[in-house]
Amino acid sequence: MAPNPHRAKLPLWTQLSVLGLVVWFTPTIVNLARGPWGDPRNAHGPLIFLLALGLLGQGLKREWSSITDGVSFNTTTAGRSGFIALLTLGVCMFAIGRSQTMPALELGALSPILAAWLLTTHGWVVLRRQWFALVLIILSAPLPAVLVDSVTQPMKLGASVAADHLLHALNYPVAREGVTLTVGPYRLLVADACAGLKSLFVLETLGLIYVRLMAHPSHWRNIILMLACAPLAFIANTLRIVLLALLTYHGGDELAQGWLHSFSGLFLFMVALGGLFALDTALGQFKALNKKKSGAASVKHAPIRWPHMAPTPAVLLLAAALTGAMLARSMAPTDLHTTANFSLTTLFPDSIGEWTQVQAPLVQMSLSNGPSTDSPYDQQWTGTYRNPQGKTLMVALAYVERQTQDIKVHKPETCYTAQGLSVASLPEQSFNLPSIWQTPVNVPLRRFEATNPNRHEIVSYWMKTGRQYLHDGLDMRKAIFLSGLKGHRVEGVLVRVSNLDWGEPDAAVALQLHQSFLKAWLESLEPEQRRHLIVES
Repeated sequence: MAPNPHRAKLPLWTQLSVLGLVVWFTPTIVNLARGPWGDPRNAHGPLIFLLALGLLGQGLKREWSSITDGVSFNTTTAGRSGFIALLTLGVCMFAIGRSQTMPALELGALSPILAAWLLTTHGWVVLRRQWFALVLIILSAPLPAVLVDSVTQPMKLGASVAADHLLHALNYPVAREGVTLTVGPYRLLVADACAGLKSLFVLETLGLIYVRLMAHPSHWRNIILMLACAPLAFIANTLRIVLLALLTYHGGDELAQGWLHSFSGLFLFMVALGGLFALDTALGQFKALNKKKSGAASVKHAPIRWPHMAPTPAVLLLAAALTGAMLARSMAPTDLHTTANFSLTTLFPDSIGEWTQVQAPLVQMSLSNGPSTDSPYDQQWTGTYRNPQGKTLMVALAYVERQTQDIKVHKPETCYTAQGLSVASLPEQSFNLPSIWQTPVNVPLRRFEATNPNRHEIVSYWMKTGRQYLHDGLDMRKAIFLSGLKGHRVEGVLVRVSNLDWGEPDAAVALQLHQSFLKAWLESLEPEQRRHLIVES
């Protein structure tokens, strides 16, 4: 019986290269599924990833049906150089991403590595035709927290303001404090999942997919559709907040936080995608944006002829997989500090000098961005101390044993802003601890005032990353990254002291009490406890 040309055998070196890619990135996919992709805020990741692989498979199937012979390794100088450059880039991205716990970089490494594979098996022309699937793979990775934080807060605040105005227009009793809406007796905090980057990012990605699949010949029509995704996401987010507010007002928290809360997320995408489709239909009415597609020649279904991969690039690809795994393992950070028997609860006795710990009905600002954000800290402690004059201080401490780019201490200003308070910086100060060490230890204090119509709080704090006081997010990320490359993973600590308005005309009185309390507290601790909190000389 003659062999079936439609079932031609995949060449050996091509099989080995594909198997090597699968083995190389399977642990990455498993870790993402168990970690970031398991979070509802990143649930779109695996769907986009599978869609990218599906589009790539469909595209390559068309390419395989069109070739008359297997395509061997591109022996041109440009082809060899491009293959080596893409493979080297992918290995570096993978090693750094895996060792430094940067999932976006680790999964993103698959794109240049696949590009190298496509280049050597199909050439530059096919690689250019498959760029969209490679971009989708990058978009499926969890976004870096620095990007999420910078975009989420303005969207949350804007959606909250828009929802407030819309509810007022509907004659509902609503009041807003930052991103917190009060509707009748209920308070609703607009969380990241409701009005953050997640919906914007997913809708932008879906818009990109929609434009790609529709393949309109008019570039202007495609550009308009892509630009419209952001305002459509904002409108859909605002309508979702209004819907949840109405459900809460009429049915209570149990109704709004049950299955209808999940349904409101589906409602968001229905509104946004429906708006995108309606806009596309409207744009189709304009002749300038509705060019006719040129008639496509009929495609004859040809038997699939697999591309051939020469031994040299296949061996290089397999060697790259082994090298990337070994580099990631050798670059993985180790612990810089031991935290045996280190517990925050042991740091705060019942009395510190003239200060006594009390149970006061004061609501402290959260150490996280909101109830919808998983706490990045290993340990947290909050409490209240009062002096004989009746002055009350709120104390908060957060500790991270092993900081990464996405799990680290963050500036308190972020939490106050997320809760709708206005933040105004105050002059920085520092204090010394000369009574313990021969060389005085300097502790820098950042200070600010946080206000809204119902709250006025004065805050002092410091943040320590490893053996440095760092208060800028980029400086912290740089320190964590450089320490990780040296094989060290650094701990992080945030110490915060604050008070609500005492009626003093000058904040200097409160700030002086903050400093005296912190100094007395540090002097009461054992040296082993202090070294986790301050940078010793």
